[in-house]
Amino acid sequence: MTAQNEQIHGLLDQVMSDYARKRFAVERRLAESGTIVDLPLLVDPPVPVEEIPTFEPGTKRFLSSMLKARFEYASAITRLGEVWLGLPQTGETIQSDSVQTTFSSHRRHWQDSAPMRFPPKDISLFAITPGVPQNLTYLVWNDGRDEPELWRYQGMNSRSFKDLRDYLRWVLT
Repeated sequence: MTAQNEQIHGLLDQVMSDYARKRFAVERRLAESGTIVDLPLLVDPPVPVEEIPTFEPGTKRFLSSMLKARFEYASAITRLGEVWLGLPQTGETIQSDSVQTTFSSHRRHWQDSAPMRFPPKDISLFAITPGVPQNLTYLVWNDGRDEPELWRYQGMNSRSFKDLRDYLRWVLT
């Protein structure tokens, strides 16, 4: 295992071990507003894959080394109501009406959004929040870089990360 793989696996281990603390804080905050939820951590076993589908039908991207490490760790990961998609479900999810509608809206109306700035062949889907179609996290292959950026959209807020390592460090804050 490479040092980079070990680093990604180590960050994912930290995300998993920190889950109880994050879950308690989110569930308490929601309960204070009258919403009672149960936010279990679900981690599907890894499934061997080499490519990830993009928003351009029939087009796939080879996994970068950080993404390979992420998918060697687990397939789908559900944490705090958000699903970090496993590769077997990514293509189907990209083609869903709710994701396509949000992607098209970002492309037409959100100035400087990933879908507005980059062609569909350079964008894939990393995460969704079921039942909240405007919450998407894209993988964006930009300027021939080895690692895709992550662009996260939640409601009217957005944030971008230079790569998966940067994103996982943010998740841990």
